[in-house]
Amino acid sequence: MRWAVLPHDDARHRSPTDPRDLDLFAQLERIDDRMAALCARGGVTDPDEVMAELDADTSRLSECIEKLMRDIDGHSHRRAQINRLVDVARRELLLTSTWPVVVRTSTDPLVPDLALAEDLVLAVVHRALKLCLRHLGAGSELTVTTSAARRDACIRVEGRSAGRIADPSLDIKLHSMTLADLVFGIGGDLRIEQEAERLVVTMRLVDDIAHGSAAP
Repeated sequence: MRWAVLPHDDARHRSPTDPRDLDLFAQLERIDDRMAALCARGGVTDPDEVMAELDADTSRLSECIEKLMRDIDGHSHRRAQINRLVDVARRELLLTSTWPVVVRTSTDPLVPDLALAEDLVLAVVHRALKLCLRHLGAGSELTVTTSAARRDACIRVEGRSAGRIADPSLDIKLHSMTLADLVFGIGGDLRIEQEAERLVVTMRLVDDIAHGSAAP
């Protein structure tokens, strides 16, 4: 089963007034907290309905992404080391997770460094890992593989569960939508596929200098 992963339609951008609104990780945490509260409220089953209530927050997230993309634009010497950031995200997940989980990495030394903000790459990889763990549950095994795709980088997160995987819940669908916001927001590509006991998240991150800026 392939999930439909589309970016949230947030054409109405708002200019944040609080400096904290421009902190990517603080904004993602705020969105997660609000999503959890809305899911816990009950009676809501449509992810688009929840995302509509999060419109202001997702607009601020887009502002964060665009700011980081603008900051990197024109600074070709600032490159994100993909393999190193994958390891950072792995360690961060292991340090913060309250569930037992095994995370392995298999990195390709030929993966290029990309002209992307490190915070964006780290957020993308960490969110993909969290998505798999939240969906598969305690005791799952995650493997992160990187590979070179010409000037771009592919990151594949494969999660395996001890038992059969249930259909994605509202919470999981919402997390996949915000992951899509991040990946598509930096001009990348995202595919999520689910089998009986396996979940695979595949992301292709593009070199911003090679392809031109993804931000308007």
